[in-house]
Amino acid sequence: MDFMDILRAGMGIASERRSSILASPDDPVTYLTLDYQRNHKDKVNELYKAGRITTDVRVLNFHDFYFEQGVDSRDEADINECMLDEPGIFSYPAARDGYQAFRCFDRDGDYLKYKCFDLDGNLIFVDYRTASQRRSHKVEFSSDGRRLRELRYDLLSGRLVVEKFFDRGGSCYMTSMVDESGRRTLTTLHGRSSESFSSRDDAHLFWLDSQLGAQRDSVVFLDYLGLLPIFRRLAQGPAKVLVLHSSHTEDPYSENPRVRAVYQEIFENRAEFDAIVFLTDEQRRDVERIYGQGANFFVIPHAVNSADQSVEEHAPFSRSAITLARLSPEKNLKDAISAFKIVVHRFPDAIYEIFGYGPQREELLGYIREVGLESNVFIRDFSSNPASEFRRHSVSILTSNYEAFALVVAESLECGTPVISYRTKYGPETLIRDGVDGFLVPFGDREMLADRLILLFGNESLFNDLSFHAKEVVQRFGVSNFRTAWNGLLAKVGQKNSDLDWSGLR
Repeated sequence: MDFMDILRAGMGIASERRSSILASPDDPVTYLTLDYQRNHKDKVNELYKAGRITTDVRVLNFHDFYFEQGVDSRDEADINECMLDEPGIFSYPAARDGYQAFRCFDRDGDYLKYKCFDLDGNLIFVDYRTASQRRSHKVEFSSDGRRLRELRYDLLSGRLVVEKFFDRGGSCYMTSMVDESGRRTLTTLHGRSSESFSSRDDAHLFWLDSQLGAQRDSVVFLDYLGLLPIFRRLAQGPAKVLVLHSSHTEDPYSENPRVRAVYQEIFENRAEFDAIVFLTDEQRRDVERIYGQGANFFVIPHAVNSADQSVEEHAPFSRSAITLARLSPEKNLKDAISAFKIVVHRFPDAIYEIFGYGPQREELLGYIREVGLESNVFIRDFSSNPASEFRRHSVSILTSNYEAFALVVAESLECGTPVISYRTKYGPETLIRDGVDGFLVPFGDREMLADRLILLFGNESLFNDLSFHAKEVVQRFGVSNFRTAWNGLLAKVGQKNSDLDWSGLR
């Protein structure tokens, strides 16, 4: 996996749920994660506390592994650097929302550095300046004041050229050169490892192979296709299982869809993998029309987690709709907002809340103002408790351009909240029973989407009936069936109980 974070939904939640279901005290599941995170352990602990992963799931991180190799100590200069009032330095507050920031000068009036602290007074980073006021380097610190990472910049162009990482004793454990495209090239591991590599990917591969060295009979999962090149180069031994979390085509609704490059690579080299797992029969059939049948093609839908189903009752019927989604173009949220404008003409008190984060936030807020729905449609922050949000609303909406399973639909149904969705490839047609627990609408038909919303908002008994049947998703896609399917697959690839779940190459 690249990284783990409570803010990751969709694929992240599905991977964590799979790991927690398959893990046991005798056969724990281990994530191997690769990216640097400033407070990696804190982020993992958030997942444990939220119940996203169980105690039988372990997380090993590339950077944390080498950080812990150092002897515990702190340099006096770093201790001084972490002070709000550093001796011999004149600091002046700089405006930065949500932080305490200072511009720091010496007694001769030279601007030395810019320091940023959190609101609890913990140093986050320091930007250092040259005498000519160019940024020379930036140093990031952990919440307990340890130097973690240093970024060095070209003084003329300002481009990042070197990235360094430090262990808990303050010694550098890795240095990477950075080319003009931002790619980490020549990379050296210092200390006991003392290895040089032509790229950061090669250093990652070296560490992964070392972690897997004693577990050659294990099963390795890949969820995040951005790490496919590393996955393909793993040393021979562990069974390799790919789980596909997105549509394989760029234009899934055309007669001759274009297959995305990463999926071309997968299907043209499918013999390298012990199993390629689709989330729906529909997607597998579409792939087989192009590439032919694959003996290593399997279909295992995501599991619906019923653990908290009875904790909270569904709120009474109301004219309120919800979407939980990343705020990005592929989620096609403008279609949902446009349809809701039609709904508001019929029911002026109707409310639509969109929960999420992403690059389109400001654009969507502007669009809401443009169509005059500021009193009806609201963009909310990402929710770490989606079940509670679903239960407050009487319907959820999905208008994505593409999905692989649309886990968010299953989560809504589990809570008793019917779903009105485009016939998006893939997932909605697998999960939603049209007219039984929600409605399916032809892709792109905003008028019909609005019509179905108006129908539900005008009929409380219809809502009650759909809501009652929606909860049946727990039996249709339950944990027991999921566990049986995965154990059967693991047996087929040569290991009934996986010792290592590397769904982490997400």
